[in-house]
Amino acid sequence: MEPFGHSIRLEHGKANLLNSKNKKVRQQMKSKLSILAWVLILSALIFSGCAMKVPVEASEHVRAARDAALAYISEHYGEQTPAPGSTWTEERPLQQVPGQGECWFTAEGWVVTILYAVVPPEWTVYQVTVANRTTGFQWEGKVDAVGHVVEPLAPEEVRSARDAALAYVFYHYDEEPARAPGRIWTEKRTTPEGLVGSETFEFTTGDWVVTVSYPIVAPEAVVYQIVAANESTGFWWEGEVDAAGQVTELSASTEPTVEVRDPGRALEIALAYLSEHYSDQAPAAGLTWVGDRPPPEEPVGGETFEFTSESAPDWVVTVSYVVVAREDLVFQVVVANETTGFRWEGEVDASGQVTEKVAPR
Repeated sequence: MEPFGHSIRLEHGKANLLNSKNKKVRQQMKSKLSILAWVLILSALIFSGCAMKVPVEASEHVRAARDAALAYISEHYGEQTPAPGSTWTEERPLQQVPGQGECWFTAEGWVVTILYAVVPPEWTVYQVTVANRTTGFQWEGKVDAVGHVVEPLAPEEVRSARDAALAYVFYHYDEEPARAPGRIWTEKRTTPEGLVGSETFEFTTGDWVVTVSYPIVAPEAVVYQIVAANESTGFWWEGEVDAAGQVTELSASTEPTVEVRDPGRALEIALAYLSEHYSDQAPAAGLTWVGDRPPPEEPVGGETFEFTSESAPDWVVTVSYVVVAREDLVFQVVVANETTGFRWEGEVDASGQVTEKVAPR
């Protein structure tokens, strides 16, 4: 009987071993299924457009922009806005866009979204959206580094026409109404009461005032009448911008005067030229550019600078020149974007004259 009993014990041991193996297999399968379930959930969130958020402690500058925007809408929209003293939860996207900051504040059904370029704080302009899905309230505006709030009133096409005119002024007259970092424009509708068939908007920043008037016609037929003036310097310019962004000068208070003495100025002149002629493809206005000298390859007597922007890392601008008398300087400029394939080559001389050598394809 003993061998039989021994045989039973062995079989029992084998059974325990098989049960143990089956248990491990089941556990492994459960683990794999759990991982697969999480992958499917994450995939569903990503493809449904839901952004993953993580807690964050917003900077004092971002909070100040939020508070400035909330104070503004509280003053102008009263009881529709968030209650004073609300406790805000701070979050940001799990993945941030390079060169851009983004922060969300939530409280009692309210969401405040703040977008901004990663530049020195004193140059930052914050894009702020305040929304409540339950009530349908939504407000959008801009806040500069000193807490000045601007609520956009003019249509986007009007602001585009203004920017095209300012790019022309900057290029031809060495005036910089729209180039100072962190500058935002206050907007005001100034259409005379009772006037039908046309609109007028006034934009102000610092000493600059830009007035844009236009008839209410089909978008493709509209021509914007624009006046740009600086109260301090006495500069005054008038021109037209058509629906395609083409600028025509009508009159100006001074003769065009441009003096180019360094690669940074040549960069600005070239970018203004691109903004005027290739506005849809050119680098965005208001970017902060940093110049660096790559390892020298040019012959003695030449200089090359490479300019990049943290806010638009795909753009690279190269400015080269031969060291000669200042009035004889000619800067070779290449503007390229690795992602879009955009490439432009040209020359900027000491008087600010731009000569296009290679047009973008």
